[in-house]
Amino acid sequence: MLVRKRYSARRGRCVRRSRLMESEFVKRKSGILSISWTHTTVVVNAITIGKLIKMEKAHLRKLRHSNQCELVFPLRILNENLEVIVEAEIRAVRSCTDVIESLLAHTERKVTKILRTRNIQNINVQTSLTVNDINVKGDINCKDFIDNPKKNIVFSIINQQFEVVLNAPLIQELALPKTIHVNYEFQPIKCKSIYTDKDLCDFIWYSSLDGQSWVEIGNKFKYKPTINDLNKYLKLKCVPKNRDEEGPPFVVVSQSTVLEMSQVPVCPFDDRHTYTKTFLTDKKQIRIVSYNILSNLYAENGNDVTYCSPQALSIDYRKQLILKEILGYNADIICLQEVDLHIFSWYLKPKLLKMYKGLFHRKGYKISEGLTCFVNVERFNVLESNQVVFGNEVETNPLFKRTWRLIQKCDILKDTLTRQKTSLQITVLQSRNANEIVIVANTHLYYHSKASQIRLLQASIALDYINDVYKRYNRISKYRVSVLFCGDFNSVPSSPTYEFITNGNFKNVFQDDNETVIPMHFNHPFQFASACGTPEYTNYTVDFKGCLDYIFYDKNNFKVIDYVPLPEESLLAERTALPNEVFPSDHLALVCDLGWT
Repeated sequence: MLVRKRYSARRGRCVRRSRLMESEFVKRKSGILSISWTHTTVVVNAITIGKLIKMEKAHLRKLRHSNQCELVFPLRILNENLEVIVEAEIRAVRSCTDVIESLLAHTERKVTKILRTRNIQNINVQTSLTVNDINVKGDINCKDFIDNPKKNIVFSIINQQFEVVLNAPLIQELALPKTIHVNYEFQPIKCKSIYTDKDLCDFIWYSSLDGQSWVEIGNKFKYKPTINDLNKYLKLKCVPKNRDEEGPPFVVVSQSTVLEMSQVPVCPFDDRHTYTKTFLTDKKQIRIVSYNILSNLYAENGNDVTYCSPQALSIDYRKQLILKEILGYNADIICLQEVDLHIFSWYLKPKLLKMYKGLFHRKGYKISEGLTCFVNVERFNVLESNQVVFGNEVETNPLFKRTWRLIQKCDILKDTLTRQKTSLQITVLQSRNANEIVIVANTHLYYHSKASQIRLLQASIALDYINDVYKRYNRISKYRVSVLFCGDFNSVPSSPTYEFITNGNFKNVFQDDNETVIPMHFNHPFQFASACGTPEYTNYTVDFKGCLDYIFYDKNNFKVIDYVPLPEESLLAERTALPNEVFPSDHLALVCDLGWT
């Protein structure tokens, strides 16, 4: 075997070791390997000595999207009294373009550093990697080694040996909700894995009163706590698998015990419901809702909401308020932003199924929250539903070549815009009661406070796409075609984005840090106005209070019949900010009645 050279010190002297064969004898006893050198005696945990003990596994894998590879293994060292002096998971990461020799050297440095921090100076750290007992050449590229399937790979360090598994399934991140309630089914959050087939994985749930003694209670990805789980901690053990391999288990324990759900209180939106007690009966009128309902990704998992109880932030509590609020508006079209996929699939869609058709698009095709449009099936047929991700298509879609020519001149604009997962959802509806087609556009523009130019570019791309759909339906349909543009635009009424949407054109210049001046000129053909005006607040948080949300309608085809007033600021400030026990989101729902002209 190729054995890397390191120094071992005792009584202030340095002894150079080049081969394991320098040991005078090897003594095997109950799986413990004692190796004696002329100057040093070290006792280590033997993972592999003939048939005495089964090898543990080391995992060597490529990390997708990072151009790196990692070697992960459990290091366990005992002293002469069989006491554990080192027990740690070692994770050595190198570029995929590095060679095996570099990976092994890096691994040795990490282990040596651990030993030094614990004042252990009598262990000679040496590594090797073999295939079928033949040493792997040190100059082989790590990626090439991993990509070529092979068996009988053994990694050795000190005197531990591991069976090396290539690209084994791995759970990289897994968490449980901060608040868990009796009789409310939930699932793990922040699920991140590689080389894993979720359908083949084992999910084993346990409960415990003291967090020490655990009883198995379930074996599915989701779990619904029973009354027997009340005031107990929950633990989830996930064993990742794919068709070929099984990866190392991942265990996570709940931060708090299971609670009973509080009763839903009377909320300010109950007063708003007095304006929308029934569905509209006039065939030439429609009611629209636009509402950012605050994804659980940013609510319960965020660290900036300290004024509000964990239960009020939990999605199990908030989803009840959100559903109650939405139902009370008796709307025909409901555009939602920041909708968690599992909340749409397993809660909102089933609850609204009798009256509405629900359409969901993931943000950027990948993120577990996105845009939703619910359509009253008694009023509309859905002709089309699709999505465009601005950053993905701005370079390749001919519709956006004007915008692409602009941002090519500035790396800051180009890089920022193409990196974002911001999306536009398009739903095309045909009225069942009138000769009308409505294109409903729903979006959630980039949030950063200093990115007004990015939002302007995103709005321009969105309107170019909307206009293309509009022109297509004007050609193929005998009905009049109208447009509604709803969403969280993250833009105040004085912003360039609001000016552009409502005026139909925008001219200005952008200058980056390198003093590159880019003239910006955008236009669109629609005559938009904000159906609910520009209220003082549609978003009310600790850090920001202002108007960011709008329902834009085409004044040529629609007129505003009425809109539901928003709550007074005194109500918003009563519990410091939103969300809280009576406001399920940090945004307010916009509700308006429009009539075809």
